[in-house]
Amino acid sequence: MTQTILKIKNRELTYGIMNFEFFSSGIGKILGNAGAEFVIYDQEHSNMTYEQLKTLSLVSNNPLTITRVPALEYHLIAKSLDAGAKGIMCPKIETKEQAEKLVEYSRYRPQGKRGLGLGIAHDYYPKKFDEEKTKGKKIPKSKQFSKLKNQLKELNNNIIVIALIETEEGINNCEEILSVPGIDVGWLGHYDLTDSMNIVGDFENKKYWNAVEKFAKACKINNKPAGIVDTRIDFIKKKIKKGFTVIGYGYGNIENSYSRVTVTGNSEIGGFIGKAENNGIKFIYNTGLVSGSGNNVGGLIGLGNVNDSFWDTETSN
Repeated sequence: MTQTILKIKNRELTYGIMNFEFFSSGIGKILGNAGAEFVIYDQEHSNMTYEQLKTLSLVSNNPLTITRVPALEYHLIAKSLDAGAKGIMCPKIETKEQAEKLVEYSRYRPQGKRGLGLGIAHDYYPKKFDEEKTKGKKIPKSKQFSKLKNQLKELNNNIIVIALIETEEGINNCEEILSVPGIDVGWLGHYDLTDSMNIVGDFENKKYWNAVEKFAKACKINNKPAGIVDTRIDFIKKKIKKGFTVIGYGYGNIENSYSRVTVTGNSEIGGFIGKAENNGIKFIYNTGLVSGSGNNVGGLIGLGNVNDSFWDTETSN
């Protein structure tokens, strides 16, 4: 079990980031050197590919590689884990039955029913048993079976399974959800939660804070760590006071930068970034070709705010 997984399970403060846009092979090491203990690569709201996830997982295991899958589907979860992710976050967990399915899809027997795909990215392409230990000598089947059983146990111990609770129904059932063995972390999706409560973005509303209290209490009762991600330090501090220990925090700025790459895609496509959720983008310039088939396509950013910046209207469209 890695040090980061141990910290998370022991409900010690653990800090990381959620990454929606930057999937170059060096980003994991960059984030690790910046102090991140985990990084959650998003597949729900980004165009991240399995090949990118596989590369990032193999290049760096510090910080811990976690991915948010788009939905509670076996092929999405198993394929992400086989690509090398050491943690799964699944959105819209609203019932105990869904939490049980998440564990079933994520873990090997006896905890789950994940299919066996061994000797690939997630277990780092190991040598065969006889090549590694025996120099060609025949090994009793009982010893081979024992080794395999121990390997599966170790693989189960070295992943994190995160239930993303982000609706009013999920809050109503959160104590049952978090009681499921094999669920390691309860994660509060605060924006979608307020949306489901018809108070979108109103984080001062009493209904929201009642939901936070219920969620934090359910985590404590079940001895499960509570997680959240946000870009506002005061907001994060309030959650830590409520007992949250798995903290995603990040406020990315892009300044004094130049791009000339070709960018293509569907919606929310930009020369620098697809969607900007803060105002920290300024003094950038783009001459690369940017094209998209959907909405929110821009020479600099697809959606959001940018200041004091320019793009070449002939090359960027």
